[in-house]
Amino acid sequence: MSHTPGPWTDDYINDPYAGDYIAISGQASRICNVLTTQNDARLIAAAPDLLAACEFFVGVFDTLRNAGALVQLDAIGGDSDGVIFVLDQARAAIAKASGME
Repeated sequence: MSHTPGPWTDDYINDPYAGDYIAISGQASRICNVLTTQNDARLIAAAPDLLAACEFFVGVFDTLRNAGALVQLDAIGGDSDGVIFVLDQARAAIAKASGME
């Protein structure tokens, strides 16, 4: 998967000709201009960080799962089914971001 590397930033632009918009930029170039709220722009700008966090989370918990550690989680009163549910949600988000959905 290839996308503009993070971090991304969101900058409010007040353009007298184009109107107000928010520019989402990567390290070397502008990614897009959006006519949206600042909150939506922040979420868009956080996308590479959120993707990296999901990928890291899935990698760590796949390692734990393969080592049998999730079974031990249940033994100490944890919730391996809940962890597996969150893993599935993270995998779905990764697939959506990578166009594999």
